[in-house]
Amino acid sequence: MGVRSLFEPIPERNPFSRRRLALGVVLVLVGLVIPIRSSNYLITVFSIAYFYVVLSESWNLISGYTGYLSFGHSIFIGIGAFTTFILFDGYGIHWILALLAAGVLAAAFAVLVGIPSLRIKGVYFAIAMLVLNEVVKLIAEGPLRFLTNGTHGLTVFSGPSVTTTYYAFGVLALVTVLVSTFIVNSKIGLHMRAIRERERVAESMGIHTTRTKLFAFAVSAFFPAIAGGLYGFTISYIDPSVVFDLRFTLEMTVMTIIGGIGTIAGPLVGAFVFGLLSEVLVLNAPEVFQVALGTFLIIVVLFSPGGLYEVTSSPRVQRLIDRFRT
Repeated sequence: MGVRSLFEPIPERNPFSRRRLALGVVLVLVGLVIPIRSSNYLITVFSIAYFYVVLSESWNLISGYTGYLSFGHSIFIGIGAFTTFILFDGYGIHWILALLAAGVLAAAFAVLVGIPSLRIKGVYFAIAMLVLNEVVKLIAEGPLRFLTNGTHGLTVFSGPSVTTTYYAFGVLALVTVLVSTFIVNSKIGLHMRAIRERERVAESMGIHTTRTKLFAFAVSAFFPAIAGGLYGFTISYIDPSVVFDLRFTLEMTVMTIIGGIGTIAGPLVGAFVFGLLSEVLVLNAPEVFQVALGTFLIIVVLFSPGGLYEVTSSPRVQRLIDRFRT
């Protein structure tokens, strides 16, 4: 089977129905007008929400659709942030080109570490990625200190403006969702789901499982790396403890589970719910945030394992929506 045939759309699937296209157009239009009459704080809040969309959609490709639970995706955020800052501030490369280079480097690193690590499965892969994240962070603080400035980190104040960064985050989130939708609804998407369900059976059917897993892993690293660079511009300062923080991986996992793992709309919903809710609670009731998040996650897992997307797409909810329309 040729590479081109892997990306052919599945004829019976129509991911771009009229309803979804209309909703997408509305969301894009809303996103375009947000900065017009908003403060820099509100613009930053929505930028972080887009940041979460990129992270959760990317993590969902390897963990939700391929079934390899990654606890080390913070690695790619860190690689992206440091690569962007070094190229932009150290070598004067345009920030867009620096972001793209960061994405390519992270994808190449994912392939490099994926060749041995994707041979192990289940909890062993998750633990391996968790350990690798800490190893990379220590390397950034020590042997690569001449590039990263160690624990002192790097600072950039001449990056793109708050509004420009917001639009860049919005475009990146949109591209991430579209690319994920395209992949999932192509033949390679079927191969990913086959690996998730029964990898040995998939191999016996002639699916090149190693190539498929490496592709999913590389794509799931590319977009978070670019998002990591934009995140660095947003906060103007990075160091290994900030951008390699395991908190990012935890947030990706939580957002995807809340929204609906193994779906396209689920991580999108989970990212906005988590992003906006966390911003409100952290500012007004920080001591309640962790308790509220944990309680909400337990409720979702117990009563709706498919996440919020499963709830909204259930026949009962659809009947209520149709009744409301009439």
